[in-house]
Amino acid sequence: MRGRGLVGLLCGRKPVTGLSNQRGESQGLTLVPWLSSSSNAPARLALVGLALVLALWTWGHWGDFQVDCGRELYVPLEILRGRLIYRDFWYDFGPLEPYFAALLIKVFGRHLFVLYSFGLLSAISSALLLLEIGTILEGRAVGFAAGCALLMQGFAPTVFNYPFPWSYAGVLAMPLSLVSAWLALRQVRAPNLRSLGLASMFGALALLCKQEFGVACYAMLGFIVVAESVAEGSHLGFAKRACASLLGLAPALAVYAWFFWTLTPRFMLQDNWIGLPGTYFAHVGGPELYAGIGLRWNRAEVIFLIISAVGSAMAWLWIARGAMWLRRTLGAFGVLMLSLALAIAAGAARIYSAPGHPYPMLLVLLLAFPPGMLFIGCGVFAYSVARMFKTWQPSVLLDASFALFATVTGSRVFAQVLPYGYSIFYDGPLVLMFLMIIARSIDATFASLGKSDGRAAARAALAMELLVMMVVLFPGKDGRTTSLETSWGTFHLKAPEATVAREILEFVQTQKKSGKQVTVLPEFPMVYALARTEAPSRWYTILPGYLSPKAESEYIRDLKSRRPDYIIVTNLYTGRLGYAYFGIDYAKETWRWIQNNYREVGQFGRFQRGRGRKLSALLYERQRVTGGESGVRAVRQAVGMSG
Repeated sequence: MRGRGLVGLLCGRKPVTGLSNQRGESQGLTLVPWLSSSSNAPARLALVGLALVLALWTWGHWGDFQVDCGRELYVPLEILRGRLIYRDFWYDFGPLEPYFAALLIKVFGRHLFVLYSFGLLSAISSALLLLEIGTILEGRAVGFAAGCALLMQGFAPTVFNYPFPWSYAGVLAMPLSLVSAWLALRQVRAPNLRSLGLASMFGALALLCKQEFGVACYAMLGFIVVAESVAEGSHLGFAKRACASLLGLAPALAVYAWFFWTLTPRFMLQDNWIGLPGTYFAHVGGPELYAGIGLRWNRAEVIFLIISAVGSAMAWLWIARGAMWLRRTLGAFGVLMLSLALAIAAGAARIYSAPGHPYPMLLVLLLAFPPGMLFIGCGVFAYSVARMFKTWQPSVLLDASFALFATVTGSRVFAQVLPYGYSIFYDGPLVLMFLMIIARSIDATFASLGKSDGRAAARAALAMELLVMMVVLFPGKDGRTTSLETSWGTFHLKAPEATVAREILEFVQTQKKSGKQVTVLPEFPMVYALARTEAPSRWYTILPGYLSPKAESEYIRDLKSRRPDYIIVTNLYTGRLGYAYFGIDYAKETWRWIQNNYREVGQFGRFQRGRGRKLSALLYERQRVTGGESGVRAVRQAVGMSG
């Protein structure tokens, strides 16, 4: 039937059986899928509209002024200065995104709007691609709901968002990997070496952005190549498919080979990609960080995750039954009342979930966004592979291939699949798998009961699921009421943070005009980017485990060589990495060198250490500066430094 609004999008003509569609409806077989099928046009427009509404509502209230986000400005500027990535400045991801961001800045100018638009377009592309993939696997309702879920996660006022994130490499890798997955699924439906080669090429681009996304793409492609070749029983077919995949991978291999040849493998693997197993960081700060983002194994937790996934699917099955009973007894009014009841319950859980009492929200998340979705992907993959041994069907290979892609992608956050935080860059395919299982379970259950309204029940459940997620995940602005005007545009910050950030930025800019250098530690690359200055070393951020003892000696040598006139040390808390404070818990040799060669001459804000403390910093002046006390006092009076 045809509906209007949200219900219409979820209850359109596209059946829920994916490849069983025999009516010749287009499922998007061109390189730009969202322009290829008129039947999906309303859903595409709705996703774009939702993204724009979320962006306008939260505009400029994203990211963190001190951590992570500043790197996304500083690194492209270093490239535009002629510096070589990795060698001249540290960068822990692939090289594609920084050079692409540098190109955008060079063409469109240094402005936050350029980066915001880049992140927003990447998010919209990812949502549209989930719509297309969902349409292929299970129908438009599932794809649309998955696209909405992805967007609702991505506009939070933290570093974990899409327009101004912790890393644009992850934001760009999302749509690139999804294009690769969509092309791979198209290849399964209509075998074509060109599609396979294009899928491999986009997988290579994802590999050049954020390596784990590329790994997921090639795990999927490798599985498809092997499965199709075995089914075909042709060594020649395997050779052709393997060659097409390798040709697509060649650009990424060539780029990485050049860096490894130029900078040496040891430098790349030990001194730059510090998160790899066996590095200093992997032994020092890595364990705490990795456990915090979900890379941990606890038997009781794993059991809970599995139960949460199964329990959520069963809960939606009963909700769908209730919706159909209400529809038969009260008509559309009954379904509407049930939807409103779920929305009110979700809203109440959000309102009354204080930090110390998160249980109401936890119950809602267990229903709408179960953290065990990774195991649903594993289950679909295992079940599909088992079916492939019994009977060969392209639809089964579709399920197995995308389930493998979703599982490998989501394994990056293994036990922490949540609709916020680091997980939002990795859970989109898993959400699609979860919604697909809900739809299929409801449809199959109603069929086994001899009832004909399984698809309607599935769509009703998906609509209610989407409504609950929208109520729970709709982003706020986190009290960012103060504007900070900079050369890049306006930042929206909390008032105390804005005051101190303005003082630090004005101080650095004033010293730059006087020909003096200022270094900011342990992490504040935003200041370098906005003041158009440079860090004294390739290390613009010093966090626990980043500098091995050898690297720290080299860093101190760089400080001696550059001889910064002033050093600013913030009160950044880094307990998430296992060591709380710079100079006290880590980088002690650097701190000792600063104490021996610099003297404290002021503060920005009221300097206090402690988790959750407001931004503040200590100011140190090089001891051999002539007229140090009077000079610093004059600068403090000029910029209005507090403290």
